[in-house]
Parts: sequence; C-alpha cells; structure tokens
Amino acid sequence: MTSRLLLVANDPWVRQAARVAVVGHGFEVIEVDDGARALGFLRKGALLAPAMPTSLLVSSKDLQRKEKRSRELPHTTVRPAVVASGDVDLIIIDWSLPGLSGAEVLARLRGDGDDRPVIVMSALATADDAATMLSLGADDVVAIPVNPRMLVARVTAQLRRRRAPQVSAGELLDKRYRLLDCLGEGRAGVVWRAQHVEFERNVDVAIVGSRGSEALRHDAIRAAKIVHPGLLRLCDIARLDSQRHLVVADPLPGTSLRTLLADSGGVLPPERAFAILLGVLDVVVAMHEARVAHKNINPNSIFVDVDEKGADRITVVDGGTLRLLSTSHRRVGVAAYVPPEATSVGPGLEADVYALGRLACQLLTGSVEQLPKHAVTPALAIAVASHGKDRCSARALLRAVAIAGRSRRRIDAPPKASGSSRRA
Repeated sequence: MTSRLLLVANDPWVRQAARVAVVGHGFEVIEVDDGARALGFLRKGALLAPAMPTSLLVSSKDLQRKEKRSRELPHTTVRPAVVASGDVDLIIIDWSLPGLSGAEVLARLRGDGDDRPVIVMSALATADDAATMLSLGADDVVAIPVNPRMLVARVTAQLRRRRAPQVSAGELLDKRYRLLDCLGEGRAGVVWRAQHVEFERNVDVAIVGSRGSEALRHDAIRAAKIVHPGLLRLCDIARLDSQRHLVVADPLPGTSLRTLLADSGGVLPPERAFAILLGVLDVVVAMHEARVAHKNINPNSIFVDVDEKGADRITVVDGGTLRLLSTSHRRVGVAAYVPPEATSVGPGLEADVYALGRLACQLLTGSVEQLPKHAVTPALAIAVASHGKDRCSARALLRAVAIAGRSRRRIDAPPKASGSSRRA
C-alpha cells in the first residue's frame, strides 16, 4: 500500500525539493503552504477544500509519465472526495513557516494526541536547535537545503518503525519477560502487562518501535537515576533488535488524575487538592534538583491510589516514561499545560513550574485559567507568568502550597480585611 505524506512548507523551492525526493520513491504527497490550514486539516479530519490551490497530490505514476530529465513535476489538485486527514501516514513540516510556525503546529498536534511521525525541515543547524525540535515531539530533523537521499531514508525509517514486528501473548522477551495482556498501542509503541519469569512480579513493558524511540529512551534513563517513592520506577531497558527497544517499568498504579477529575466534576475539595499538589511538587522538586525536567506535567502523568490509611498516594510518571508507556487510553500531551515559550525554546524547568501552576488552578477552581481566591494565589500568579524568567522555582511553589494548605481561609471566601481596615 502506498504511503501518503503531508508536506507543509511555504517556500516553493523547499516544497519542490522535498516533493522530487519522495515522489520518485513511490510516496504520494499532499502539499500545503500554510501552517494554520495544515493544522485545521489534521485536527478536524476534514477533507481538503477544493479552493485550496496549494493542496496538491502527486504520485509516482505521474512522475513516470514525464521525461527523466525534467525537473518539473505535474501538479494534480487533490479531489475533496478522495483525501482525508486520516489518510496521512507521515508529516513533513518546515520549522520556519510564517504565521503559525512549524513549532506551534507540532506542539498543538502533540497536545491533541496525534501520534503520526513528524519530520522537521530546518535551516537551523545547531545541536541545541535539533534537541528543541525533538523535545517538542518531532521524530526526526533534516537540514535545508534538503538532501534527497537523506530525506527518503528518514521517511522510510519512520514508516518502517511503525510497522515493527508483532508480538503475542505468552511470548518471552529478552529471556525474562512473559507477555500477559496487551494494554494498547500508544505514541511510542505497544504496551503490555508482563511478568518477570524469575521474580514472578508483574511489570508494564513498552515495545518501542516508533516515535523517536532514542530520544524517549534517553529521557527515561535520566529519570531512572532519580530515587523517589512518588516517581514511577523504571526497571529495565534492553534492545530487542535493530528496530525495537524494550522498556520495563512498575505497573501504573491507581487511577489517573484526569479520571479522578472527570469523576469529581472537574474540581476537588481543597484539602484533597492541596494534598495531591504537595505530593506532585515534592517529586518535581527532586527531579529539578537533579537538573531533570519532567516535560509533561498534566493530569495524565499523575496517578492517585489510596493507601491502607485512606490517604491519597501519589505516583508521578516522568515525561519520557509516560510517552513510552502511554496507550490510546492515556493521552500524553495536554495543550492547556504547555507554556507560551514551549514552541520556541522547548520544555525546561520553568515550563514545569508553569504546568504545576495550571494544575493547581485546575484542582482548586475547575479551570486551568482561573486563579483561586486563596492565600496561594500570589504564588500561582507568578508560576503561570508569561515569561519563564519571571516564574518562581518549583521549591518556592512547594513552600507556598504547603503554607497555603494549612491556611483556614476557604477557596471561595473573600480576602480578610487588613489590620488598618479593622481599626477603622
């Protein structure tokens, strides 16, 4: 079956170079020159509008009908009744799109849970720039001007990883892990509940064969060095073959905070909200002290279980491990928790603080954008500042939440009058 690619680039020369490279190797290409239009198409699942002159479908058969020496490719306008967003297997996008940039399109797609491979084209050549693109959810980066052989090789590699060899229940992986039940297919691969045959202990196993496995594996290894009872423990990493890694972690416990909020109408009682926030903040502070950013704080990365005393027990899954263990039932990215600078500088410690501030607002008010009427409000206002340099540290936010959690002032109660007002 022919794979279909969405090519998003404003520069016609960049589009032509990418199109010439991939069409000659049997791929079909849909071209769009605008980031907002591409995002709308991918998000809504709508068919491409017939009035869009830059939406083009070019197949290898069209290319074969032309003379081999010709550098010009035929342009066949996409018919709206033929192509839908679900037909796209891979996205190639220019990082420097005018208007809605490639970075913003990528961040919003990942926030929506779109797990299709994305290859970024960029004239930026530094390692830091490439790391930023990968941290935002790109699967690979190619330089502009486009090297045709390199682009085709990377497109082929990404599509091959998505077709990694299948496994079945009862199969023994790495001579230690017996597969029990498939939990689902996620952004990085397939997740199974398995049993360690020697220890007779259940674990969650991610068979990683797609979506930037090397970058995700690197993040998971860094997080595994942090020892904290509230951070999900990563047990093992092994290479199964040339295409796949095996990532093993303790089973995800309890219920996700997302589910808990849904069952509670979107808001928690103040006492419980503060207890959960303190547990999450304690874990994130430990990560920041090790100079490791979580990168994906949201209600899907936090799990709540009840201990023998009836108290909430918090388990936080770091961003890399969450992507590895996520399934179709556990969306990874949540756009509401992504800070403004994430589309340009990538997630970092300050981005974690922003997400924590929005999480606190969600738990206390039911909305990520509404600050509560409470003693913790000034600290939350600093945590969600528009510029990362203006935010407080995670430890400072932890102190503020701990103090506010002991306050008797109710969430909906008006602020107490000052001493001078009372004397008056």
